[in-house]
Amino acid sequence: MSKLSERLKNPRSADQEAATLRDYYQSILDSVSAVIYTVDRDLRITGVNKQWDALAQLHGDERLTSAHIIGAPLLEQMCGAALDRWRSVCQQLLTGELPRYLDEIVAPESSTWRHYSLSATPLRDRKGDILGITFVVTNITQLKKAEHEMFRRLVELRGLRQVVQTAGTRLKRHRAYRQLTADIAHLFDAEKCLILLWDEESGNLQAQEPAFGLKSDRLVALSLDMGHPNDPDSLWPDLEEGNYILLNESADEAQEGEEPLAAMMSVLRVSGRIHGAVLVAGRDHPFTEQEGLMLAHLAIPIALSIENDELNRHLLDRSQQLANTRDELERFVKIKEAIRMPLSVVRGYLELLLEGAMGPTTDSQAATLHTLLDKTHAISSLVSRFSPRRFPADATRYEQIYVPELLNQVLQRWQPHIQQTHLAVSVHLPDLATDDGMTIGDPDLLRQALN
Repeated sequence: MSKLSERLKNPRSADQEAATLRDYYQSILDSVSAVIYTVDRDLRITGVNKQWDALAQLHGDERLTSAHIIGAPLLEQMCGAALDRWRSVCQQLLTGELPRYLDEIVAPESSTWRHYSLSATPLRDRKGDILGITFVVTNITQLKKAEHEMFRRLVELRGLRQVVQTAGTRLKRHRAYRQLTADIAHLFDAEKCLILLWDEESGNLQAQEPAFGLKSDRLVALSLDMGHPNDPDSLWPDLEEGNYILLNESADEAQEGEEPLAAMMSVLRVSGRIHGAVLVAGRDHPFTEQEGLMLAHLAIPIALSIENDELNRHLLDRSQQLANTRDELERFVKIKEAIRMPLSVVRGYLELLLEGAMGPTTDSQAATLHTLLDKTHAISSLVSRFSPRRFPADATRYEQIYVPELLNQVLQRWQPHIQQTHLAVSVHLPDLATDDGMTIGDPDLLRQALN
């Protein structure tokens, strides 16, 4: 009672105590790092902290500082739907219907967008009665950027996984190209994506079908002249240096009436061998170095897939060749058996004739029969050499041969026929002083050649 009587007698002390309470209240507000302001039950602004003043100074509007807004109505600057919504929200907070209200504000600032989180909470006294409302505004721009970057990374990871999975799956080339180009185009938010393979003869990159965003009739005629990889004036050195090229065109470089070109290309190479390139193009903003590097990483599994496809096709071709060879060998076996049977019959009759089983023969007839029998043996030997389990080159036996002696053997066998035809045969043998007449080869095959 004495303190109250003293305060009534000395009103200045009461004003000092109120000022102390305001300073204490202000110190509480200033201790909050976010922007904070309060209103009473009449929705008049009763206090703001120094972060609010800093925000007002940042926007360059002196009318928003605490010296100008304390005591001003909160809703006086609002109109239309915003006024009705906030009047309803504040009424529900002041009546306790809403324990807390959360909202998000997006505002432009210096050509960029800034995101703020707003939290409105009833301000209560010790008894729990609602005195007003506390508003807290927090700058969550960096958080939004982090969320956007995280989402973008997740999209990229999904796209990368899809591309790698498609490249590693054994799909037919038509289906693989369709899936890969669609996945890459969606990953970079592009309108077109195509795979080009290098033609060694022309030195051009030829578009492959199908491609994302391009029709087949355009792909047939689409060819890029890159020059030879060994030519220093070609575009290949630029690709080899960074594994990708950014082909972004500025607005000044674009032709009149056309949008600037935004494109990038990465080389498809495995172990130094260039297979081609993958091209991405068509969007309203240029591609970045980071995206070019990502495309270069994607090109690795695509190049491996193309090389594996070529190896598979080569193996299939080789398998088909082996199958054809096997069929030929089987046909040869049948032909061999078909030849051997009549040769055996002919050889048997010749032997019977020489033995006189079918009557006497003259010397000339006997010589002819001997020649025919030798030819029959030679043909049988030649057929036996060619086996489905042994190639002719493997069946050849190499040894030293004295050519003059082999030649004399052949001439002696043919001497009766030479005499009957009245031919003159002259033999020029090598000079044994300079050449010993020896060679390396198969004597049977050489004898057949001389015959």
